[in-house]
Amino acid sequence: MQGRAGDVRVFLGAFLPIVVEETRADAGVVWRPVSATQWAAVVDVGLDQTLLPESAEAIEDNNRRLVACFESGEASLGLDASETDSPLGRYWVVVCPLFIQRQPAGCLQLFFDRTADKEPELALELAEHAAGLASLELERSTRAPDSGAISSATPTRESIGELSLKLHRSLSLELTCAVGANDGRLFLDADRVSVFVSRGKSTRALAISGQEKVNQHAVLVRKLTAVARLVADRKSPMTYLGASEALDAEAQEVVAELIDESGLRNLVAIPLLAEDEVTLDESSLRRRRRSGSSPALVGVLLAEWSGDARRPTHQLANLETLGQHLASSIHGSLHFRRVLLLETRYRIGLAWEWFHGRRLQLAALILTAVIGVLLALVLVPWTYRVKADGRVLPATRANVFAPADGYLRSANLSVASNQRVHQGDVLLRLESDSLEQELHRVDGERAELESRALALQAQIHATVLDREANQLRLDLAQTQSQLQSVETSLGLLRKQLDDLTITAPIDGVVITFQVEKWLTDRPVNRGELLLEIMDDSGPWHLEVRVPAKRIEHVETMRDQLGESSPLTAEFFLVAAPEQVLEGPVSRISSRVESTGQEGPTIEMIVELNGIEFARPKIGAEARCRIPCGKQPLGYVLFGDVVDYLRTRLWF
Repeated sequence: MQGRAGDVRVFLGAFLPIVVEETRADAGVVWRPVSATQWAAVVDVGLDQTLLPESAEAIEDNNRRLVACFESGEASLGLDASETDSPLGRYWVVVCPLFIQRQPAGCLQLFFDRTADKEPELALELAEHAAGLASLELERSTRAPDSGAISSATPTRESIGELSLKLHRSLSLELTCAVGANDGRLFLDADRVSVFVSRGKSTRALAISGQEKVNQHAVLVRKLTAVARLVADRKSPMTYLGASEALDAEAQEVVAELIDESGLRNLVAIPLLAEDEVTLDESSLRRRRRSGSSPALVGVLLAEWSGDARRPTHQLANLETLGQHLASSIHGSLHFRRVLLLETRYRIGLAWEWFHGRRLQLAALILTAVIGVLLALVLVPWTYRVKADGRVLPATRANVFAPADGYLRSANLSVASNQRVHQGDVLLRLESDSLEQELHRVDGERAELESRALALQAQIHATVLDREANQLRLDLAQTQSQLQSVETSLGLLRKQLDDLTITAPIDGVVITFQVEKWLTDRPVNRGELLLEIMDDSGPWHLEVRVPAKRIEHVETMRDQLGESSPLTAEFFLVAAPEQVLEGPVSRISSRVESTGQEGPTIEMIVELNGIEFARPKIGAEARCRIPCGKQPLGYVLFGDVVDYLRTRLWF
């Protein structure tokens, strides 16, 4: 294989049949990219037997697999069981990337018969091993690739100047360490580079190439940290190139544990040393150097390589150069982090930087506008109006209550809903069995007493003895007294029965809804509301429910106006919003009532006498506004918010 290194195509032509035979694959291909989605076969073994060249669909699907492998840089295994209807459904298809100078340059594809006794994971492992060997040989032999062979798309390795520029581009410690680990791995051609930062006696891994975040509790990170701490404690480099004779017992132990965990056979760790103080004064820097003060330890740089074929002896000088630049950058970042409230001041500086240039004028204009709006909200007076809901109702109305417990039958109901009645008209009559029974009982007692009185009077006229006559007269007087009491009770019972016949107290309309449904054939209790009657021919008024939290403004405005100029309210009917009316406030209740969703409210009456408007239905809804003098514009617009904050933030 070494003898064919000068010609990549010849090498692959001899290498691929060996791979197909050793892995017991049915076919194999080495592909190179022609465009973003097109691939060309460099060499192949048994490709025509897979039916791949005969199916355009299979070629397109295979190109997608090659592109995914090339872009991700990771091997893939297909087809799965759900793809057996594909032209390649009888194969396990393994695709592995080929690398030149650590950049994907092509793909190795092997086809394994899924019916054969071979595990797909084993096929993937064999293909990855073969691709790794081919990549090593291609990297050695491909220096000036010809037009028909795979060529490396990787540009020349970045110079130390470019890497140094990246290291010093930011003062962020985390970003500096990440650049040192990831870009340093490419610069050193290493398998892994780790950067550790030392602060006091603590040494922690801040960046490991290929990892976004460093898990300090991971086993590998703990092994790497153990090596770094040993180097930091001794402030001397540690080199292991496959032989541990040059290391002492402690170093051999930590290195052996790291190698067992990582599998990388070569490592070099150097301490990162820098000046103990950052200064812009050149004379101070020269005095410090003349005094012989040793540089301060800021961290450790640890690089690892895989096998003997890649021993890093030729990279030691580059490692030392990278360490010097990285130490300087880390030291500057650590010095920068000493600034008190660094993050806060940095964000303030970013905000202040935004105002440079024309943005300062824009910010001044916006600030002026905001201040102007705030001043207007505080200083500009505006009429404050208390808003409330109300209902238009006749001023004259009466409620009919049950005078006693009784029973109402449909035959005794003489009115219906919306019926106009006159004062004295019979509305309904209640029946009370208990009153009638009591009336019959008392009437029988009266008749018995009357008979007894007549009998006593006859006995008095018939007797001749004075003593017996006197006793009879006493009995007669007692009987007459009892008779008088019974007649009084009988009169009260008759009056109660008469009161069960209810008449209209005023002229008006019965506004109770569905009287026949709710009042007939059912018992009623004493004091129960039976009917509502309102005189719609008389004066009307507006009953307004003012929120209790706003009533102070209304009462203050009424006191300021006095009796000479009554407080007026503006309103409109919901059914006729185009007509806005005004009426004087006649009285305000002194009792707070809770009305469900509206919360605590106070009733206010607005008189409608002399106001011309179409007679509305009884109980028509209205929207009312009561002007309550001048208030700052901000309170007029955001009064609810202000009051809410006052109530909620009160301690």
